[in-house]
Amino acid sequence: MSRAASLLRSALGALSVAFAALSCGSDTSATATSDPVDPAGVWNFSIVNTVTTGACAGEAGDSSLDPITITKTGSRAPYSVTAKGFLGVQSNVLTGTFSSSKKLTISGSYAEDGGTTTTTHTLTATTPDRMEGTENWSWSGGGGSCPGSKSNVVAFRVQ
Repeated sequence: MSRAASLLRSALGALSVAFAALSCGSDTSATATSDPVDPAGVWNFSIVNTVTTGACAGEAGDSSLDPITITKTGSRAPYSVTAKGFLGVQSNVLTGTFSSSKKLTISGSYAEDGGTTTTTHTLTATTPDRMEGTENWSWSGGGGSCPGSKSNVVAFRVQ
């Protein structure tokens, strides 16, 4: 084999190694950005009461629209998430997860109308900018309660 052919073969081998390394790098970045839905951002949560019980029995059909800020922790699903801003109050915070199957589950309690609301939202992303599902909630305080109440929730991305 001539010296020129040997140099060419070495150069091609080095290029092959370089392209393989680049290819591995691009696979990694593709995986990191391949999540079709990023839960982080500001979402408008449209909530409509569907089942109301006890002291809240007259609230069926009531609705609210709140901008909720969701932050995430982690580089890929499942993410730990924090959602704040329920009832328009930034200190009303729910925590939970956003799974690789595009399911947001958040829960917690916050003060409302002289009592405490305890809630769990279970939403599924239907597009990168829309989630929908249900909220199971209860309220107690001031001698009354609303156990086993439910709402339909549609969330759409604002930012």
